[in-house]
Amino acid sequence: MDKYVIALLKCKGIGNVKILNYILKYNKNINDILNNLTDLINSDDLKSFNNYVYEAENEIINNRKNGINIISVLNDNYPTKLLLIKDPILYLYYKGNISLINNTSIAIIGSRKTSSEDELLTREVAKKISIQGITIVSGLAIGIDANAHIGSYNEVGKTIAVLPSGLNNIVPSTNKNIADKILNNGGLIVSEYSFNVAATKYTFVKRDRIQAAISDAVIVIKADEKSGTMNAVKIAQSSNKYVTQHSENKNKLISNVFENNFEGILKIINMAKNQIYIIHEKESYEQESLF
Repeated sequence: MDKYVIALLKCKGIGNVKILNYILKYNKNINDILNNLTDLINSDDLKSFNNYVYEAENEIINNRKNGINIISVLNDNYPTKLLLIKDPILYLYYKGNISLINNTSIAIIGSRKTSSEDELLTREVAKKISIQGITIVSGLAIGIDANAHIGSYNEVGKTIAVLPSGLNNIVPSTNKNIADKILNNGGLIVSEYSFNVAATKYTFVKRDRIQAAISDAVIVIKADEKSGTMNAVKIAQSSNKYVTQHSENKNKLISNVFENNFEGILKIINMAKNQIYIIHEKESYEQESLF
């Protein structure tokens, strides 16, 4: 069934929100979805839809040949978190333990330009959170991201890496060993992109929203107001998620600060565990129908 979600996203003039509306309108019933396509897509795309399905099916097959699975909104066990942002995520390619997305998770993110002190701090914070059974989310980039993953799995904690590229095209390639260790430790790597897709500026921005969606709170170790990190921060803030920065970081767009001590870490964990989301209104269905 997942191939139909990818096929719909190949159609012109419709995006994730409109497709999600349509799928939920028919209660994920694939026969109803396919029988009413004229309500969603234009005549040209309707003529080409079988080709889109064929292309999507081949994408999925090629990913599976490379050890990559897929999960989409058409699956009953699709993680609810992925649908609670303005630009919902309708499917993910993944390697590893997909059920981790349902755990309480905290993103640890920040700059690629770091000092040894920044990296040590990141590992310490990730370690302290992982010890409490919380999943660490980050983007596998050099700097803060990589050290967040390392700090987690060094304590046999679970961590999720969100990529801006296909899962056989690790970015940066120098962090492939970190990706391997994440998986060997029972973690998870996810992406919206097929196995061999390269990263672009656009895909990095789209990746950031997945980090924000998966996480129940966000920690910024080091990043200024112009940093790409702020893409994830702003999406998290728009969903009422708790966002905090280390006390030595002076980002004016983040009001909460924490210290690297027991009380500071415990507060973040408690905020994540007790997160109350703002569920963004979708244009054409009642909010209750989402779940």
